Amino acid sequence: MGRTSISTRAATTPSSSDGLTAPPDSYITRERAAEIYTGDAADIFQGDIFERLTLMNPLIGHQDTADGPAIVISHDCEFTKVGRWGPGYRLLVAPLREVAAFDRGNGEPGQIRKNGVRFLFYLPQADPLDDEYAVDLTLIQPVTAAELLESKVWTSLGPGLKPALQGALIVFLSDRRPKVES
Repeated sequence: MGRTSISTRAATTPSSSDGLTAPPDSYITRERAAEIYTGDAADIFQGDIFERLTLMNPLIGHQDTADGPAIVISHDCEFTKVGRWGPGYRLLVAPLREVAAFDRGNGEPGQIRKNGVRFLFYLPQADPLDDEYAVDLTLIQPVTAAELLESKVWTSLGPGLKPALQGALIVFLSDRRPKVES
């Protein structure tokens, strides 16, 4: 029998000429996010990156918290429910980790930059981000809307990256890795 595969690469890989450069409109202001995603600059959108959130960081044998940047992965429409359910309504976020933190000397940063690691989504360095990051989808967790509204938004994903994040979430959450038949 022949080999059959389902490609998810196009949906999850931001396009750029060298794989390291951020696609145009990768990171946008709150005002631009409100304009593109139909809302208000005070809303919370999927792809909003906050400078510093306190999140759980499970380690072997115990749990701890860590402060660092995080991205909202809940859909844009989830924020509309805050008006109905109040500021305690929870949205899902995932921490950002510096790509260099994954380097074990076996080419891991290169794989991450190609979005070749199913549980990581690559964010290239471009203004305003100070480094290249990977969204760690293994540490998705809820945060109240109130916590997000009190935190400082660093930037928002624009149309250059947001569709790729959505594709990466589908791949991660559905475990839709390419299948090979022998």
